[in-house]
Order: sequence, then C-alpha cells, then structure tokens
Amino acid sequence: MVQRDLKVEWRDDRRRVTGDAEYSADVAEPDALHAAFLLSSERHARIVSIDTSRAEAMEGVKAIVTGLEIGPRRFGRSLRDYPVLAADRVLYVGQRIAAVAAIDEPTARAAVDLIETEYEPLTPILSLDDAMADEVTVLHPDVMSYDGIDEDHLSGNVMGGATFLLGDDIDEALAECEDEVETTFTFERNHAAPLETHACLVVPNGDEAIVYTAHKQPYEVRRSLAYLTGEPEDRFTVAPIHIGGDFGSKGVPFLEPACWFLARKAGRPVRASMSYYEELTTTASRHPGSARLRTGIKSGRMHAFELEVVLEGGAYAGFKPFGTRVPSFADVGMALYDVPSRDERVVAIYTNTLPTGNVRSPGEFKAFFAGESQIDLVARRLRVDPIEFRLAHVKHPQSTRILRGLQDVVTGWRGELGDDTGIGISIFERSAGRGRTTVLAEATAEGVRLTIPVPDQGSGMYGAFQNLAASTLGVSAKNVTIDAVGADPRLVDMGVGASRVTSIAGGACVDACQGLLSALDAPAEDARPDGYWIADQLRELGTESVVAEGEVSRQGRSSPTFGGLAVQVRVDRGTGKITMERAEILVDGGKPWNEIGFRGQLEGGFVFGLSQTLYESLKIEEGQVVTASLGDYKLACAADIPPLAVTILPTHELDQGSDEIRGGVGEVGNLGVPAAVANAIEDAVGVRVTSLPITAEAVWRLLQAAQV
Repeated sequence: MVQRDLKVEWRDDRRRVTGDAEYSADVAEPDALHAAFLLSSERHARIVSIDTSRAEAMEGVKAIVTGLEIGPRRFGRSLRDYPVLAADRVLYVGQRIAAVAAIDEPTARAAVDLIETEYEPLTPILSLDDAMADEVTVLHPDVMSYDGIDEDHLSGNVMGGATFLLGDDIDEALAECEDEVETTFTFERNHAAPLETHACLVVPNGDEAIVYTAHKQPYEVRRSLAYLTGEPEDRFTVAPIHIGGDFGSKGVPFLEPACWFLARKAGRPVRASMSYYEELTTTASRHPGSARLRTGIKSGRMHAFELEVVLEGGAYAGFKPFGTRVPSFADVGMALYDVPSRDERVVAIYTNTLPTGNVRSPGEFKAFFAGESQIDLVARRLRVDPIEFRLAHVKHPQSTRILRGLQDVVTGWRGELGDDTGIGISIFERSAGRGRTTVLAEATAEGVRLTIPVPDQGSGMYGAFQNLAASTLGVSAKNVTIDAVGADPRLVDMGVGASRVTSIAGGACVDACQGLLSALDAPAEDARPDGYWIADQLRELGTESVVAEGEVSRQGRSSPTFGGLAVQVRVDRGTGKITMERAEILVDGGKPWNEIGFRGQLEGGFVFGLSQTLYESLKIEEGQVVTASLGDYKLACAADIPPLAVTILPTHELDQGSDEIRGGVGEVGNLGVPAAVANAIEDAVGVRVTSLPITAEAVWRLLQAAQV
C-alpha cells in the first residue's frame, strides 16, 4: 500500500483550475484491481441462478462476488432498502447483480459478459397508471422489516408522502371563492449529471481499509460500510479527496460496499469508476410526476390553495435523506404568499424504473415552477400586472424589495422588446438545512490552521471558511490554512447537502476562532496591532500554540436566502424555438463571505436550472433508460447561456447586527428558471407551457393548437 498523508491542505482553488487537484480516480495504487458490474437486463424478475464459472476461469480475474453470495445487505439514507447486489429479485433495468475485480478495466468488463444469469420474469410496474391498477404486485412485500421504516408506513407501493395544512377546510374555503384557477403541471426525469462520475478506491490494510471516494458525506460512508460489513466503524478510514461536482447525486454509497467485498476477497485494493452510461442508467434521477394546483380567488385576492402531487419514486427509496421519502414540495411553491387556507399533499409511488433521489433543489425546483407559473395565471385571470399581484400578496419584506428590484429591471427591458419577445419573472427562497459540524482551530506563530471534516465538492466553501476565520480573528485570510481530513474520528459532520455548509460548518469555524480569541486572551479589536498579531500574543503568553474546538448544531432550517429572476426570451412561431436573450437574478442572502464563490454559485445555479428547464430529459421506454449517453441526454453548453446579470442586494435593515450566516445560495440560483421562462413565453406568444422540459416541439404544438 502506498503511504499517504490523509489530509488535504487548502489555501486557494488553483489546483482545480490548473488540473492538479486529485480525485478518486487519480489516486495511484499500483496493485489496484479494477471493478466492473453485471447489470440487470430485466425490469422485474426473480433471480433463478447466476453462473460465474466462465468468468472466474478468465485470465486476470481475481475475485467475483454476487448478491447470492453476500446476501440481501441493504443501504440507504433514511430507509435501507437498496441491496449492494441483488440477491433474490431485480426491480429495474440496470440494477447490480454481481461484481468482478480484475487486473484492468477491459478484463473486468469482458469477464462480466461471461456471467450467465437465469431469470424468472415478473409483472413490472412501469408507470403511475400501472401502480394505481386494481390488482398490482407489491414490489417491497418485506418493507416493514427494512431498517429505517416508520411504524405508520402505508401498505402497498406507496413509498412515502408529506402534507401541509393551513387555515380552514380547503373545500369550505374554495366554496367561498368567486373564481378558481386550476392547472396541472407535469415534469420528466432529470439527472444530476456531475462532470465526475461516481468513483472510489478501497485499499485494504490488514483488518482495516482506507477509502477514497467521490462521496459528499464521508461519515455516512464509514457508517454504511460498518453496517453492511458488520465491522466496527474505526476499521474504515474515509480519506479526504476532491469531488468533481455533486448536485445532490453523491450522497449514497453506490460503489464502496461492493468494492470492499471484492477487496476483502482478493486481498488487494479495488477501484471503480462509472462510465456515463452507468451514471445515467443506474444512479438516482429527479422524480417525474405531476402537480395539480387549485387557487381560489375571493375579492381579488388568493383565498384558498390546494396542491396534489404524485411522483414516480422508482424501484428504491434509499436515496432519500428524510423519512417522508419525498422531496420538498409541500409548503414551498406558495410559501412566500399570504393565502389563508392551504391544503398540500405529496405522495411517491414505487415502480420498476430507475430509482429517484435528490437533484439540486430536490422538490423546490419543480414546486416553484408550478407555484410561480400559477401566480402568473391567476394575475392574468384578474387582469393584474404579475409583479403588482405578487406585491399585494407576499409575506416578507425581503420579497417586497426583490420584487421592486425586478420591477425596475422589467421596466428597463420593456422599451427594447422586439416581435414575439417576452419577459417573465419569478421569486423564490431557499433555507440552509439542518445538521451538526465540529471544527478544530490551532493558532501558531506561523498562522491559523482549521481542521475541517467537510469534503470539497467545488462550491468555494473553503474560501468562505478562510474569510470567516480571518474576519473573526482580525487577521489576513492569507494567515489561515484549511486542512481537510475526511471522516476524522475527532470531528463530526453530516456532509455536503441542503446548502447547509457555509451556514453550519462556517458557523463552527467562527465558533472555533472565538475559542482561540478566549484562549489567547486577545486584546480588544481596536487595540490589536496591524498584521498577524497572534504571533506577538503567543510570545506574550509563553506558548507555541493554542487550540480550540468549534461546533454548530441546528435541528431546523436557517433564515432563508430570497431571490428573484427576470428573463427575456424570443420565440420562433414557425418552429417553437426559444432563444434566451438575457437574464438577471437578484438575491438577498446576507453578507457573502466569499463573494467570488457566492456569485459563482448563483451563476452556476442559473445555468443548471436553465439546462433542466429547456433540455434535460432522462427518458425511459418500457423500463429502459434510452437517453443513456451525453449524446442523447442534452445538457446546456456555453452557446445556450444568455447574458446574465447578478445583483447581490445589500444586507436588509432587518438583518443589521445579526451574526447569522445565511445559507441556500448553492441552490437558490436554479429555482426560478422554469417558471420565469414559461411566464416569458406566454408574454411573448400567448401560450402557456405546463410541462418540463420546455422544448421547442412543446411550444410549437401549443402554437398550432392556438391557431385552431
């Protein structure tokens, strides 16, 4: 085994932009074997037999494990229902059945092709309509025995659900209304599609193992490996490593457990790196489904709102982080507005299709598409300007000033519009998620070193930590170094997700630095000399260093970051082609502790949202993903992106004096794109798009229908 220092020192992002950053697939381990996986070709079937004899006899093959061999070992974030390797049944095309470790990747893949599997086909559930049939197979008959299941879990193929209720009975409230707008919105699957696919390297070291992995939750990897193998957690070291993008996809151990079983059997390190075919056909997608919205209007105001969302959950729920097993959809799309009565229900259903999970802004992306589109529809029904209508209903002063800013933008654009050109807006908000993180801080004469358990997935968080520490201590950011240490047993962290990192881990950095100030017996800020005053203070105290631990633990969400988006589009009536002409995003998110990173997240979020709004559709036919390459699964490229202005509003007067580090910026940038684009299309050519993605073909069909 190659000896390495299991920490990554960070000072800036130069290694990423120069290509020197090391990722899981880059870690050199000369004796490492390569893993490949046998994937199910069946949608729903019982495994009768697996014959690996021809593959085992192949030169260069060192180990093979099957689900029949290791048994039904299941992992998952809130519900452990996903088997490492299928042991008795397969529930979707692409499910892993067996794993091969060989001297190189071509040999491993060739060996996989030699494995013979006999199936007994079972009736599949391929759509929500199939799932709602009178007589239907229960896909998880033993669900009540799964680790993490709730005692009140509904029977049948219901994966999970969530509700939100406010005010009077919804039927009574709707009956009081003079008018009503009802709309159904539909949405297809999207994939996170990170540039780096899932990858890992498992290095056995006696009774222990070191794991390098493109996984955003190192501590969860360690817990999952211990749970699945029966070994103590301290047998696993999850090393720090750069992550090449996440967008919600890298929160479950797709590869690590199988590689551990192979490494144990072969007695050698095992690495795996997914192809993009495997990434798109075996890892979780965003949920497809529909949302029916009913908005009751009384005396010119929204009086009642009903939401019914039905989502296709796919074959497994293990990729969902919360016990509801559904993404955040309830109390989202209409949460910014004053509506006295609201009744919102969300349900997800098991089907024999690709599992679903979190993708950037898991439910909020589509909830705001539906909600902000519906707001425009209601305003049009009342013949009221959409911005003025929103101003009359929003609950927060932050939303009011966002809307005033959008009003100025739209007014400036209106005088320059050409034919078949329109403007659309949307508003939205995103809070940072819950969690607990601890950080170690050490001050020496050479500088301050923060020991961080949070992995770097490219969002600029370490720069924010550096600036937060420097501001707290009254030193230059150049005096602060970040040590990333992976799943260090001295520390605690929930990993990257729900835009929590700057808020929680950054807060822990501040707490640790405040501990340093106490240990240093620091003079008042205005009495500290310029420069790195800590060195002088340590000499005065007669010590070489001081150490402090910081912690932030939050059970609820942070104060939200508020945003608004205006877009201008041009529509070709002959083809339906949509041309994005310009866009501007306004954000009220408190003080940006790393302004370059802050802006970068907003710009990246907008591009991500635009791509999923206009292009991305992970299509499944008869249970098989058919857009299984980046040639078929279209992503936005530089030529698709319009000029984008980013306006970061100064700290609101209500936030003056607040020490809270706001969160949510990592996901807020993509939230408003689909509704703003749909609203702009109607403004341009008078047709309303209610489905995602918003394709030229869909717009053309609406235009053709409008001419009848």
